[in-house]
Amino acid sequence: MRGDSASMTSTPCRGLTLLHDPDSGFHVLNAATRAVTMLPPCQDKILRSTTAGLGFDGKTKECKVVRLFPGDGETPREAFTRGRCEVYTLGGDFWRSISVESVPSKFAGAALSGAVCHNLAPVYADGFLHWLIHPRFHFATRPAAAVLSFSVADETFSWVRPPPFDWEGAHLTELDGRLCMVREDHPRVSVLIWLEVWKLGADDGGWSLEHRVDWLRLVRNTGYLHVVPRYVRVVGKQGKKVVLATSFGRVFAYDPMYQTLELILQLEGIPRVDVERPVTTISLFKERLTPVQRHSAKQQ
Repeated sequence: MRGDSASMTSTPCRGLTLLHDPDSGFHVLNAATRAVTMLPPCQDKILRSTTAGLGFDGKTKECKVVRLFPGDGETPREAFTRGRCEVYTLGGDFWRSISVESVPSKFAGAALSGAVCHNLAPVYADGFLHWLIHPRFHFATRPAAAVLSFSVADETFSWVRPPPFDWEGAHLTELDGRLCMVREDHPRVSVLIWLEVWKLGADDGGWSLEHRVDWLRLVRNTGYLHVVPRYVRVVGKQGKKVVLATSFGRVFAYDPMYQTLELILQLEGIPRVDVERPVTTISLFKERLTPVQRHSAKQQ
């Protein structure tokens, strides 16, 4: 795999992390055992304009990789709107085609467009893989859905209604097993002022404000004023602290109870022109002995 082009899921699924390299394909890694396997080639060989996530099927007790990719079209809009889906069950020998016709084509196209163009990987939570629907994807009015969801067990698509705000520029994450949407504020400047974490309700499907992080106040109080980022991603949660990956490879632990911020990791060798990519190459570590399920006895 090429480290300068590969990406990975930010939160492991039962200890497994999905790696995607546009040049070589998909791999599954268990960081605890250091076991890794390369998945079989995809049927259509489309590896660049694609988005994929790893989820767990509670019925069969199997892990599955789900990928969305463009269909045929003369323009990117047509190709995204005619998006297709494939599913691979770990340990199997091939990818299976899944119909996307159960949801409006624009919802699927907007989810695929947002994932590919804005480096937004799907998030696994509560048995579903979730893609953020880009609200500016050729919609005449505000779309009736903000999230495209895929049931890993039933292998069917559905959607989630919008939050009470404009979610352009937001991203999805998983905290405490629930799907969350992170909203950022950059008023007239290129740095982050504050961010909000909204949680999706389990019953009514509504969104509620979970955390509001006053970033500028935090960095002033903790002495990190010189590291105010342009980009930030909520990677997940470790214990009671929320892990935030930011520009230039900095990773912070935020304590919502005590309103404190701690710099826990600084990646080295990040080019000044590549300030956004490190945000998408940070993954949590969760120790679990789940096997990677090699699909062929010839793999080592």
